[in-house]
Amino acid sequence: MAKPVCLLIEDSRTQALAITRQLTAHNWDTLTAFDLRAAISTFMGMLPNMILTDIHIGDVQVTDHLGDLKAQWPTAPIAVMTAGGSEGVAEALMRARRAGADLLIKKPFSSEELGAT
Repeated sequence: MAKPVCLLIEDSRTQALAITRQLTAHNWDTLTAFDLRAAISTFMGMLPNMILTDIHIGDVQVTDHLGDLKAQWPTAPIAVMTAGGSEGVAEALMRARRAGADLLIKKPFSSEELGAT
């Protein structure tokens, strides 16, 4: 049986590596993009089982582009993660939910929390 595939969009290479290790431990394969444009153009033909993205990718607010991700991969649930930044975790997660995120994850998170997604 093929492993599920997660499209990870994370601009921090350190965070991307740590998350990839956690996903691998839970038997997921990972496709990684370090910006939103690269995610859409590079993995256009792929069919991920889930999209896991940071809420801020560089100076881009991913919540402004969830519709683009959903249009590209309509069957993949989108999980948005955040440490909150200047607006705070609760507000960032509410904004992601209003924009259409299927799942919200507060950073930092444990391998067990990620595996539960």
